[in-house]
Amino acid sequence: MDKEKKIAVKKPEVKKVKTVKDYYTLGKWKKFTQYKCSLCPFDSLDEKKIIAHIIERHMPKPPKPVVEVQLFDRFNRPVIKKDK
Repeated sequence: MDKEKKIAVKKPEVKKVKTVKDYYTLGKWKKFTQYKCSLCPFDSLDEKKIIAHIIERHMPKPPKPVVEVQLFDRFNRPVIKKDK
């Protein structure tokens, strides 16, 4: 029992979070840097425009908040919604 048993320890798998820069590639057009969208045919020579395009067209929109309005009758009593 002089030898110690080595136990294989698995490291937790770390998933890489995608950023906006993961959604476009770089290319060359003449002497300019060309930014190409990886998800559609859009391309631009301006990095700000490609980032704005990806955010506007390909990123999920945040859900709209649900607004519940309390209704009152003419005697200022709250109207209660009854589900059938």
